[in-house]
Amino acid sequence: MPVSIAALAEEHANVIHNMHQQSNVLEDIHSTLNDSYLNLRSQYEDLRKQCIALEQERTERESLTEKLKRERDSLLAERAKRVAEDEGKIRAAQEAAFAFNAQMTSIAQPDEEIRKKLASIQSQWAGFAKEWASKDITKLYTEGDTHFLKVMTQPYIAASERNANDGLFSKAILPSSGRLLLQAELSHFICWNLISTPFFSFHGILADRKTKTEEMNSSALVLESICQEIINDDPAAGHAWRAQTVGLFGVPRDHQNQTSAQRASAKRREDRYEELVDEFDKGRSSCLYRACSHADYFRRRTSLKNLLHDTGEYLTQLWMQKVHIATLDLPELGHSPFRIGAEEYEPHNRLKLDDEKTDTSLDGWPIQMVVQPAIVACGNEQGADYAKLKKIWARAIVWVSSGGRSDPVRPPLKPAEQTSVGLHIMNVAQRSQSPQHYDMVTSNSLPIQVPGSDEQAESTMASVKRKPQPTGRRSIDGGSRSSLPQDPNGRPQLNRAPTNPDMGWDPATNGQLMQRSFAGVPQHITRTPMGPTLRGGDNSSKRSKSSQNWFSGKISNSRKQSSALGFS
Repeated sequence: MPVSIAALAEEHANVIHNMHQQSNVLEDIHSTLNDSYLNLRSQYEDLRKQCIALEQERTERESLTEKLKRERDSLLAERAKRVAEDEGKIRAAQEAAFAFNAQMTSIAQPDEEIRKKLASIQSQWAGFAKEWASKDITKLYTEGDTHFLKVMTQPYIAASERNANDGLFSKAILPSSGRLLLQAELSHFICWNLISTPFFSFHGILADRKTKTEEMNSSALVLESICQEIINDDPAAGHAWRAQTVGLFGVPRDHQNQTSAQRASAKRREDRYEELVDEFDKGRSSCLYRACSHADYFRRRTSLKNLLHDTGEYLTQLWMQKVHIATLDLPELGHSPFRIGAEEYEPHNRLKLDDEKTDTSLDGWPIQMVVQPAIVACGNEQGADYAKLKKIWARAIVWVSSGGRSDPVRPPLKPAEQTSVGLHIMNVAQRSQSPQHYDMVTSNSLPIQVPGSDEQAESTMASVKRKPQPTGRRSIDGGSRSSLPQDPNGRPQLNRAPTNPDMGWDPATNGQLMQRSFAGVPQHITRTPMGPTLRGGDNSSKRSKSSQNWFSGKISNSRKQSSALGFS
């Protein structure tokens, strides 16, 4: 059927219209794509600029890092150069003085003279403790004072002492416990800071007086480093070098002929004594002081400064000798039971023995605390026998109690254990800057050969296997201990609840009043070229939490404990 011209025209018009619509759609798409392209191009430009900025920043940081590295290397090189210069100055001064010092006669003092002088100095320590110690530490004991906790966890006190019914915290001893603990704290503070190191007086000698304490200590560390190097090669030469070094700046026996270096060193030692007074007064020992007036406070500081001065000045003289000085403490003395007449120690007078030379009533009991360490000398003025010849210049003062044991007598020891004791020597390079932080540093023990050791070994064996005392151990307060329950051999049975309230037993706690334990003091062992060293680790932050378990509890429990100790 023929299509009309009108229909074709209409169809053509529809096609044209559709093509226009599609053209408009394509134009819209093109416009949208163009806009997207422009946006992406703009974003690309922004990112490219950011990359350029980041690259510039990276380059600048690399440049700064290189600059800091160069500065660090320069500082390290300068520090090494300064240390080398310090060592060179010391060596040059020593080499210039060695020829003269080698021709000098020995400045060694007679042993008996040294013993008398040290006894006089140590009597000042005991007198200071007696005058200034608190006579009632019950509150510290029952409430768990933080400083008191640190005192009780020092390595010179056996952890079992708190369990002893006849120990520091029994009613009979408690009024004297403050004095005993203060004397122990003071003597160990002095040993750790003055006696056990030959270079305590060298603080700040090679440094500017205005520098910090840490920088001032570097001179002592330089000397220690040199001394250790020499001792590594030749111990005798090392000790001779140490004696001559101390002599250059030390205290001459003839104070009329002091050199300028000795006068300057004396002034710095006085400054050091002042620092030690502050450290002791502000440390854990402060809890053991009795209350005093403002005037007495300054009198106490003056007394402490004087005894530190007397001790330090005399020890400086002793370190000018070739012998090596060391101390013996609880780790060395506590491994054997107490034996009257021992060469290394003597009982504290508060134990009130009938005769401190012949009363064997405490023989076999454990040594629970070293109130004063022993001071011993090794070697001789010929620079020999450092591992063999040992002289006891000052005997240790020890405290003895049952330690909470039902049978304090220990098994017989081997003769070698009874006639030897470990020796510990201070290493200044490993000392803490603060005397309140004591690092345990020890090495090989050197046996002390006690004259007549065979006889003493037999005496010790006999004392350990002693016959029972007919009257029992004498009481601290002058009474007799015969009222305590005893075994068939006459020894007190301290694991049974005593009927005497003075012994501190509390029926409400079934005799467990003092059974809560302190945290122990960790022992760190390190080998040092100068020899073994023993120092107590404070580590108060590690053990304070567990130590508080002993003192924790409600106020009512504290009052109950105080009542059980005999205090209202």
